[in-house]
Amino acid sequence: MNPSSSQLDSTFRRMWRWYYAVPPEKGAWVWWIGPMIVGIGAARHLTPELALLIGAALSGFMIKQPLTLVVKVMSGRRGSPDWGPGIAWTLIYTVVVSAFAAALAMAGHVRVLLTGAVGLPLFAWHLWLVSRGEERRQIVVDIAAAGVLALTAPAAYWTCGGADASVPWVVWVLTWLQSSASIVHAFLRLQQRKLKEAPSLSERWRSGVPSLLHHVLNVAVAIVLAVGGLAPALTAVAFIVPLADGIEGVMRPPVGVKPGRIGMRQLGVTSVFAGLMLIAYLV
Repeated sequence: MNPSSSQLDSTFRRMWRWYYAVPPEKGAWVWWIGPMIVGIGAARHLTPELALLIGAALSGFMIKQPLTLVVKVMSGRRGSPDWGPGIAWTLIYTVVVSAFAAALAMAGHVRVLLTGAVGLPLFAWHLWLVSRGEERRQIVVDIAAAGVLALTAPAAYWTCGGADASVPWVVWVLTWLQSSASIVHAFLRLQQRKLKEAPSLSERWRSGVPSLLHHVLNVAVAIVLAVGGLAPALTAVAFIVPLADGIEGVMRPPVGVKPGRIGMRQLGVTSVFAGLMLIAYLV
């Protein structure tokens, strides 16, 4: 086997590793799946075009991992063996998302595609931070990304035939608020895990103020929207679950807990929230 054939074979075998094709952030999955589920519930209807949206959203989300690896290789942060698999998966996802986007456009859902295009500048910003090795612990970027991913809510609503002018944007705001509060709380818990011992009760409450204020604000916004007839009454109940988790997190700091467990907990809480929101709109 000549060197070029051997290198190609090595690249082919490496590219099937999970690491090259799937984003490792567990919590980020629910940032777009949760809002999409709520948007479907708000529309109260299913259409064949929904499958196209799911395919486009999934492939658009997945492309982040290989493209990030490509940028890391280009900036010298990763070795050249990651170049081939990164390029291969980037091309695969690009073809797939383009095919689904074209199908959505042909089905008349151009505004759905426009919501997806909103995220391109933010993604470019993320890749720029990656090239500088500054992508970690960027809470503003994460909150903005959650807002972009939450656009699957109005996208799902429109794809499923929803016709109300305000509902898709109300669902988007509500789901983004929850994702944002989850991010702020996760950053707090990641700081707490590094402590050698649990701080005093007063210090726990002081450090938890930003997270708790965000959760309380979310409940207040949900109540105002419900009273104004812009959201179902049960939406406030959905926000109480993350608030309770936020209080528990402040009272019991996860000292020494692994980041993966923190991420899975946030994933679980946000999933419960999405489920309650779905029930609220269906009821």
